[in-house]
Amino acid sequence: VKAPEVHELIRRLQPCAVINNRGFVPGDYSTPERDNDPESANSDGADARRPVEACQSVGVNSWGYRKDEDYYSIRYFLDRIDRTLAAGGNYLLNVGPDADGVIPPPARAVVEGVGTWFKRVREAFDADPAAGLLENTQLPVTRRENRLYVHCPDPLESSTLRLWPMNTAPRRVTLLNTGEAVRWTLDPVVYEKNRGSGLRLTGIPADRLNDTVPIFKLEF
Repeated sequence: VKAPEVHELIRRLQPCAVINNRGFVPGDYSTPERDNDPESANSDGADARRPVEACQSVGVNSWGYRKDEDYYSIRYFLDRIDRTLAAGGNYLLNVGPDADGVIPPPARAVVEGVGTWFKRVREAFDADPAAGLLENTQLPVTRRENRLYVHCPDPLESSTLRLWPMNTAPRRVTLLNTGEAVRWTLDPVVYEKNRGSGLRLTGIPADRLNDTVPIFKLEF
């Protein structure tokens, strides 16, 4: 039910209040829940249009503890968290402990899996959204000083990654997840020679990275 008068009352009584988009009017920020929100961050490769805090629970059926719960995969969360944070949003991940305050082992495994990934790639999120640098809008980009971070929330299709229209030679490229050096070239792809030279990452262990979200750090 729309109740703009309630929003007006809040503004009058507390002008500094921050209001989400779950009731009276669109509010100050978006709160996509369980991926159900038309304002979901980075759905089209663009930066979040306004402040966003997405929220999701590790359990498919409940936000609290539930016996015999079904759980989302770690890979599912890496995808959603990466897209949201790379667009400048925030992500709230919920777990439901049992009556004794114990987090069920499957839920704990999810949280630990997300944490292990995040610790390795965190610097890519201590950066600003940089949408529009790549032709492929399914590759979110963040930037900090002379470093670009190319995110790959979708599974890699091959051992190469073309970063059109970038054609500047980097000093170094690193797979942030492992610290491994990544080869690169500015040579045109054989069947796209008419496009000229473009930066291309090569020799990527795509199959080994299918269960994670790879992030490549490019230093210029």
